[in-house]
Amino acid sequence: MVANAARTPSGYLGGLPQGHSAPPRVVLGPGQSAYALIEALDAATDGSGACAGRAATALLVTAPDQRSSTSLPVAFAICADFAVHPVVASTAQP
Repeated sequence: MVANAARTPSGYLGGLPQGHSAPPRVVLGPGQSAYALIEALDAATDGSGACAGRAATALLVTAPDQRSSTSLPVAFAICADFAVHPVVASTAQP
C-alpha cells in the first residue's frame, strides 16, 4: 500500500506560523539542514480499529525540487490524516 501525505501549511503539531499560507524558500549551504514535520493519526477515524498503515516500515521522501527519493524508517502507524508541512531551515546540528 502507498499512502501519499497531504501537503498542508500546518496541523496539530506545528507548521507555518499563524497568518502565513505560503511556504518559505529554504536555501541550504554546505553542512546546513532542514526538516519537514509529518503527522498522522495512529487509529482509524471511524473507530473500527482497522489501520492499513500499521505495517509500514519506511517513508519514501522526496525533497522539494528533486526527482530522487530517500527511504527513511518510520516509527509510528499511519492510519489516517497523513500530512506533511512545509520544509523549514533547522538550527539543530546533525
